[in-house]
Amino acid sequence: MCAVLPKGWFVSAGKYGTGGGGWMYIEYDGPGASTLGLYEGTYCATKGGCDVAGSSLGAATLGPLEGELYPTADGYAVVVGAGESPSWYLATTGLDQATTVRLARTRSPRRLGRRRPEPRNRRSSSRLLTGMAPPATESA
Repeated sequence: MCAVLPKGWFVSAGKYGTGGGGWMYIEYDGPGASTLGLYEGTYCATKGGCDVAGSSLGAATLGPLEGELYPTADGYAVVVGAGESPSWYLATTGLDQATTVRLARTRSPRRLGRRRPEPRNRRSSSRLLTGMAPPATESA
């Protein structure tokens, strides 16, 4: 899944791994001090494994996926597939509830599930940061 964000947002960090079924994290910085982080893979593989601070605020979508909106310690999160693998977790800081829901709902024009062609040059050119950790998860 790709984030589709309005002007003023830019990628600030990202990381991926293949352990535990695979996962990916990307963070965007936006206007003011706002942030948006998108986690895909095995982040919320246990019930309660995502970093939420309270009860569900109701249904919300993450692109085409049905999920739940939750408050976090410093913003909001949309969680899809909690207790499953894969799962998705979109977390924001510095944004109100309505803006979080609107940004989570926006879909990429690229169809999900459609694979990109393999690159001709298989050498890695990623400059991913190394000090980032996924959201806390519960032990099974």
